[in-house]
Amino acid sequence: MARKILIVEDDGLVRRTLTRELRLYRPCVGAGTASSACDVIGSSELLSGIIVDAGLESATAGIGVLKAFRGRYSSEPAMILTGQGDDGGTVCELIRAADTLRARLVLKRDARRDFYETFGLACVRADLTAGFDDSDELVREALQEYAEEHALSEGEAEVLVAAALENKRSPFFEEQRGLSEGGYKWRVRSLLKKASVTTLDEAVRCVLLRAARKASAPPPAPSPVLGR
Repeated sequence: MARKILIVEDDGLVRRTLTRELRLYRPCVGAGTASSACDVIGSSELLSGIIVDAGLESATAGIGVLKAFRGRYSSEPAMILTGQGDDGGTVCELIRAADTLRARLVLKRDARRDFYETFGLACVRADLTAGFDDSDELVREALQEYAEEHALSEGEAEVLVAAALENKRSPFFEEQRGLSEGGYKWRVRSLLKKASVTTLDEAVRCVLLRAARKASAPPPAPSPVLGR
């Protein structure tokens, strides 16, 4: 069973919006208060990541939730959302807490869809790493299947492999492969057209989710022994 992303936000509209964005990657569970979030963290529900609003009952109540999360999940992705952009003291406190608790701090006014795409992909990767000793091998199998299914060229497949396995993009290809930014973008556009997706992250999501399904699939039944 897939682990879930915990979304801790007291504004129901924002919570539903985040759920709509992130359920493309992992199932989501929502909490509107610090206490209900801590109940989820301490339950049998397994989590692959957390997004928490820093200001729930108070300006930094979300930090207590994140501390509880880190008490059980040491390396899973975490993001803190805050609307305290004009309060320098509070922001400094949140920056220190985010650094200590290994979380990304995002001002709500600056939040973009690509932030959540990156976070969702990180949660899928966390699930693969937690559930399978050789997750890279599963991802490579899924990449090969995806490349064959969409008739990707060797160069297009190379772009997807780098993005899916190591999150490497244009600068890596320019520095390590001598491929110009224009050449990289041409490969990406061709890949997107063949795969009928709109962004490279969408293609990566398809590959990682395919790998995750492989990780959770039951082992094949043994072949019957003849002569018995």
